[in-house]
Amino acid sequence: MTDALVNAVEVVLDGAPVGIFVPPLGQPFTVFVGNIPRSYMRVQVVSGTKHESWSWQLPDVRLGQVLTLRMVEAPVGSGRPPRISPRSTQRQGTTRKLKHRRRAPAERKARPRGR
Repeated sequence: MTDALVNAVEVVLDGAPVGIFVPPLGQPFTVFVGNIPRSYMRVQVVSGTKHESWSWQLPDVRLGQVLTLRMVEAPVGSGRPPRISPRSTQRQGTTRKLKHRRRAPAERKARPRGR
């Protein structure tokens, strides 16, 4: 941990602290709130660097619960540890998609789909 302070997000659910989520030094964070399953809300915090993708999956928010997000300053390296994955895996997936798009339309149609 260093002495540097960065902007972080503190999450509280129904008055109980869930945690403080601290991005890498000099990097932003993004909070996603969505009702994808339609029976509860899912909250995710993401950040990262040029080389790593950081993410935190928060507890699901049920009907009637109160979710509070507050921006705070926190020391670099403090807070809940993130799930870290190398960015190269994300680029590899994108590369595969681009290769598929570059193939001729007839070649795409001739290739069977695995469903």
